[in-house]
Amino acid sequence: GVPKPLAAICRKAMSVAPNDRYETAMAMSDDLERFLSDASVSVCRTGLGTRMVRLIRRNRTASALLVGMLVVASGLLSLALAGQSVLAVKAKTSARERLRLAATMAANLGGFEIDRRFSLLEHEAQASPLLNAMVAIHNMPEDRSLWDKPQVLMYEFQDLMTQSGVAVDSVFINDERGVQIARVPKSDSIGENFAYRNYFHGQPKDLDPLSPGFAAPLPAKGLVISNAYVGTSQDKSGEYPIKTALSVAIVEVDARGTKSVVGRLGMSVRVNDLGIFKGLTNLSADACLVEMRDYAWGSDTARGLILEQKISDHETFSVPARSADTTTTSQENRGEVEIKDAMPRLNADTIEALIELPEARNDVNFVSGFLDSQINATAQDAACATVRLPYRDDVSTGWAVLFYETEHVK
Repeated sequence: GVPKPLAAICRKAMSVAPNDRYETAMAMSDDLERFLSDASVSVCRTGLGTRMVRLIRRNRTASALLVGMLVVASGLLSLALAGQSVLAVKAKTSARERLRLAATMAANLGGFEIDRRFSLLEHEAQASPLLNAMVAIHNMPEDRSLWDKPQVLMYEFQDLMTQSGVAVDSVFINDERGVQIARVPKSDSIGENFAYRNYFHGQPKDLDPLSPGFAAPLPAKGLVISNAYVGTSQDKSGEYPIKTALSVAIVEVDARGTKSVVGRLGMSVRVNDLGIFKGLTNLSADACLVEMRDYAWGSDTARGLILEQKISDHETFSVPARSADTTTTSQENRGEVEIKDAMPRLNADTIEALIELPEARNDVNFVSGFLDSQINATAQDAACATVRLPYRDDVSTGWAVLFYETEHVK
């Protein structure tokens, strides 16, 4: 058929009414030239689609480039959208791996620091000067003059700790009865019997020496990481540092090869001095060290107790006691139970969930949607790892490190 612009030109030129025709032949000629050049004519209105087609026909090279650019742009947009989705998944995966790696590093560092202290204790316990002194005390337990030699050796041992860069709160010796015969720093506790303490006998919990029928237990033969305990005096920072005791057996071997424990050598360590989160303070994740063992703590259980925390990029610190009722007790004279009850701990449901996680030596368990009102306000990803000693599978710390995305409770 005849193109619409040309038909419109013909109709106007042949209109019955003279006023509807072109005013001049030049005007008609202009429309015909516009038609032939594929341009719009004055007597025919064209739509957007027609004008686009006409533009493409008149500018084929530019149009081809434009179409190509549009295709490429569309492809790039699709790739960008897909890339954003992939990056989001990768970021999620990366965040999880970061938490897993941090938990692994902290757990390994904690295990290494404890093992390092055990190695120093074992070396000292096997040294002839201390062993000979303890055998003499074993043979004459009531002769207190024999305690002088172990006391001097403990001063030397403390100096060795300092030179090795190992932070300890105190070092001490108990004889086979549980009596403390030496301690540095020296204190009034020398001469007291601590056989009821689990760092001496190695049982899961401290015993009650005042209970009817209490009999002093034998000293443990292996390595012991004691239950946590807290001092009733604030340190310089105003906190009540949580501590643990590490102890090893002092063993005599007689001429027949028979072994007997003649005492225990131990050290008291502030948990935060172990530096479990050292080097991870700049990591954009919060963390806490949690006690997983079940023993008496204040008026409740120690399970779930937060032994140490890392919040944002702040330095690590010992856990301060929360505010307690001071109407009857001053801050300086708070009782041990009150101090322990004021320490932060995870909720019971959280602990049960962590206990149910699989136990494999090198595993870090990932916890999706972790939420505990004590440490975070919204459900977040978390990674949990057990603190274990290298090459000492028979020694359990009872601790776990928990890393979670930064968003602590204000």
